[in-house]
Amino acid sequence: MKNKDSKSIIYKSGAGINLLRFFVPLSFLFVFLHALPALPAQETEPAAYDFRSRQAGYFGPEADEPEPENPEEILIAYFGPGEADHPEYGEFWTALEIAEKHLNEQGGYGGIPIRVEPVWTDDPWAGGISDMVKVFYEKDIWAIIGSVNSASTHLLEQISAKIRIPVLSPVSTDKSANLANVPWLFSMQPGDHVLAEQLAERLERRIREKQESFVLISGMDHDSRLFAREFRMQISEKKLVPEFIFEYDPDIPIPWDRIRKGTATFVVIASPAESASLVRTIRETNTEARILGGPFMGRNSFLRAFRGDCGEIEYISPGAVNPDSDFSRQFKEQTGRNPDYAAAGMYDSLILVHQAMRDSGLNRVRLMQEIRKLSPWQGVNGLIRWDPLGHNTRKGDMRSVSCPKINSP
Repeated sequence: MKNKDSKSIIYKSGAGINLLRFFVPLSFLFVFLHALPALPAQETEPAAYDFRSRQAGYFGPEADEPEPENPEEILIAYFGPGEADHPEYGEFWTALEIAEKHLNEQGGYGGIPIRVEPVWTDDPWAGGISDMVKVFYEKDIWAIIGSVNSASTHLLEQISAKIRIPVLSPVSTDKSANLANVPWLFSMQPGDHVLAEQLAERLERRIREKQESFVLISGMDHDSRLFAREFRMQISEKKLVPEFIFEYDPDIPIPWDRIRKGTATFVVIASPAESASLVRTIRETNTEARILGGPFMGRNSFLRAFRGDCGEIEYISPGAVNPDSDFSRQFKEQTGRNPDYAAAGMYDSLILVHQAMRDSGLNRVRLMQEIRKLSPWQGVNGLIRWDPLGHNTRKGDMRSVSCPKINSP
C-alpha cells in the first residue's frame, strides 16, 4: 500500500508540474497581448490596386541626343494598308492623306515636308510587324500611327518598348494595351471600360423604366470579345440579367426558339459587318425591337453593310466628329461620306504628333514627353486628356443611327 501510495503521489506531482509548464507561458502571453495597443477594426477589404494610378516613365539617355542634320523629309510610319480603296480600312488612309496635306500646306516641320509611310501585310503577325522594325532601322521614323484594330495594336505596344518610339493608337478602345505600362503608347479613343459603363447605364435606365427583358448578342472577334467582357461586368454589377446570351457565329443562326417573343431590347456587340447582319436578322423577326450597340455601329463600314430600315438603334460612340471642320468637308468630298470616329482618330493622331514635334524637335524621347504634355488637347474627334498610362479619359456618348438617310445617295 505504501509503495502504491507513493507512486500515486509521484504521479500526481508530475501532472501538476506539467500543468504549470503549460499555464505559466500562457499567462505571460495573455499579459503581453493585453498590453498591446488595440488595432483599429477593418470594416472593409482594402481596395484593389489601380494600375492606372501610376505613370510609367522612361529615363534613358537618348533625350540628350542631337537632331539629325538636314533631313530631306520627316517620316511618320502607319501600321495599316496605304490604299484609299481598301475594302475595310481605306478611309483610314484617306484621313491620313488629308492630315499630311494640311500639315505640308502649313510648311511641314520647319519647311521640311512630312510624309506618312504605310507598312502592312495581310497577316501583320507573320510579316507586317517585322517590316515595321526594318523600316525603323533603315529609315528615320519618328513616330508610328496605328493600328487598325486592337490585336495589331498590341504588336506595336510590344516593339515600341524595345525600339523606343512613340505610338499613337487612333482606333482601338482596348484598355489592356496601356496596362502593360509602356510609356511610349498613347490611345486616342476612350477605353472599353469607360464605354461599356455608359452603355450599361443606358440599358439600365431603359430596363428599369419599362420593366423589359433584353438579349445580349456578341461577336467572337478579338475586339468584340473584349468589349463584351467589360459590358458583362458592368451589367453584373447593376444586377441586370439577360434573358439570353448568344455568341454570334455567321454559320449558326440565332436560336429564336429560345428567345421569348416580344423581347423588347437587343444589345449587339460585334464587328461592323456582323453588327449589320445581326440588325437585319433581328428586324426580320422583331420589327419593333429596340437595339443598343457597341462602338462598332458608329463605323462607316457598318452603315455601308446595312441596307433597309434599321429602326431604333442607339450605340455608344467614342467620339463626336465636328462636321464643319476642314477635315470633315474634304473627307466627304473624297469619299461621299462623313468621317467616323476611327477616321477622325487617324487625322488627329498625325496632327497631334506634328504639334508635339514643334516643341520636342527630332528626338523620340522628347517627342514622347511632349505628346504627354499636350494633354488636354482638342482634336476634330473631341478632347484628348491622358490618364497616367496614356489612355484618353474622354467619355463617349450615346448616339442614334438613321440608316435610311445614310444609305440614300
